[in-house]
Amino acid sequence: MPDKSSHFNISQLFSLLRVSQWYKNLTVFLPIFFAQRLSDLPYLISVVLAFFSLSLASSSGYIINDIIDRKKDAAHPLKKKRPLASGAVSVSTAILLSVLLLLSSLSLGLSLSLPFVFFVAVLFLLMLSYSLFFRNELFADIILISINFVVRSVSGAYTLSTSLFEPYVTVSPWLLICTFFLALFLASVKRRAEAVLAVNTLHRAGLSSYDKHTSYYLLALSSTMLILSYSFYTFFAGHEKLLLTVPLSIYAVLRFAYLTENRPELCIHAQHALKDRKLFIASLAWLLVTLLIFYA
Repeated sequence: MPDKSSHFNISQLFSLLRVSQWYKNLTVFLPIFFAQRLSDLPYLISVVLAFFSLSLASSSGYIINDIIDRKKDAAHPLKKKRPLASGAVSVSTAILLSVLLLLSSLSLGLSLSLPFVFFVAVLFLLMLSYSLFFRNELFADIILISINFVVRSVSGAYTLSTSLFEPYVTVSPWLLICTFFLALFLASVKRRAEAVLAVNTLHRAGLSSYDKHTSYYLLALSSTMLILSYSFYTFFAGHEKLLLTVPLSIYAVLRFAYLTENRPELCIHAQHALKDRKLFIASLAWLLVTLLIFYA
């Protein structure tokens, strides 16, 4: 008969990876997408491999975060079921898994380019600094999260590069600005949803400062900056037809903000918000229209 405990341990180890959070690494595709190079097959394959390299490094960072948080998580009504908090996975096993994931990420990155490995290392160090120092610092935490998204996106331009000074495709300032404010908006949505639900007020000292008033103004600011930065990009970056996507992007941002107030449980994790049919349709429509403009 199969050993049920071994299956349980394997599933617990897998849950440590937080695969559901890998969507953040999809920003690595932004350079190839907006450079209109999706038909460049070698480059596309390298970006796919880069996605998995970044995802493995991210999972390594998540495990370290869970190790640091395990005692607090054990006292939390929801997070106490996490593998480390519940004791289903030992700290030593988690450390070993984290190291193996990081080494695998770096090895995969080396098969692409040395400059790309630099960005993987920077991302991991930023995630580590967030877990150790910045996650309880008001505003600094979401700014660092946003910088992490920028690092992910820029790394996609270096998968086939031989020098940090020569990306394979041009890194536009608009890529940096729009990615940063997109990430800031997503982080603000989560903080606002947490404030509305008041689920983490007693769990992490930093989040207690994101009260309803602070999180409201933060969400208003980040959504405004995201809409403005993307609108300016469509007008000034030489893609005038992209102006057609501005109404779709505004609707998606406003719908997301609406869900934060009315269905905050969906917005704690951004990927779950796509369960909302209207937001999903708007996002898909934006993607399809953009694809048609760039590649039709």
